[in-house]
Amino acid sequence: MSKKSKYARICAVCGKEYEYCNTCRSFSNLPPWMNRYCSAGCKDALRIAIDYTQKVITKDEAKKLLKSTDLSNLRKFKEDIQETINAIMHEDNISVTPKRQVENKKNSKKNVENTVKKDTAKTSEVSEN
Repeated sequence: MSKKSKYARICAVCGKEYEYCNTCRSFSNLPPWMNRYCSAGCKDALRIAIDYTQKVITKDEAKKLLKSTDLSNLRKFKEDIQETINAIMHEDNISVTPKRQVENKKNSKKNVENTVKKDTAKTSEVSEN
């Protein structure tokens, strides 16, 4: 908004400026939560973050809900809300091993197996002689 509107609001989650009036007929088609939030995504993200923080829902439930929420403005959210959402979405105890490392481990295992076979064969030959 370039010039200050008498209906100007600032979103409690992302800080975006928008227009809303809870007593004006021209805004009567909009939901009352727009008094504090610019979008359903902001409203829902904050509700989920609060519910998770207050242990009303589990991390898995929060993650599932967040995946169906518009988080396109996440980088504009207030820092504490971003941190909570990032903590929810962070995977615990999951590490992705690059394919090359997996192949190297497989090759190393094969090399060890081949060495053991060769050593066993050599030991057998020595025993027979």
